[in-house]
Amino acid sequence: MSDVTLHLSAISQHLAELRDAERQRRIEQQREQELLRGIKFIRLPLVRQAGANPFTAGGDIGGVDASPNVGFTWMLRHLVIEGLTAGATPDVVNILRGARIIWQLNGNQFAQTWGRGEMWLNAGETLAYQSVGTFTSTAQIIIHGTAEEVPGPMLGKLK
Repeated sequence: MSDVTLHLSAISQHLAELRDAERQRRIEQQREQELLRGIKFIRLPLVRQAGANPFTAGGDIGGVDASPNVGFTWMLRHLVIEGLTAGATPDVVNILRGARIIWQLNGNQFAQTWGRGEMWLNAGETLAYQSVGTFTSTAQIIIHGTAEEVPGPMLGKLK
């Protein structure tokens, strides 16, 4: 009888350990879901402006606020500048974060993608666009793209 009691006690202890492990796994899964709930894909504010020499757009120009809200960061993932002149001497546009150049697109390569952690935009920083040299397009220039919006405390999780 004592062998049976000892065996049942060991089984009960093992079942309790399994229940505790499953409970801990569910808690960790819920924490992970809560963290991921804060990450979302967004479309960048659309910028439309007639081409002119020199060409400037974004930033504080035209009332387009291309900046994350306080407490958030954007990870830029895709950016397109439509309407640029292509060819041997294409229109060239610098992409600026604040007053600093972070990338350059032109009429021959008018779109760019980035991976996670490669191109950041913090609250208070804006995207602006400025031509380099002679800008020949007089077409409607349309700038659009996508980003992941991330709460500040989650940035380390996504690198």
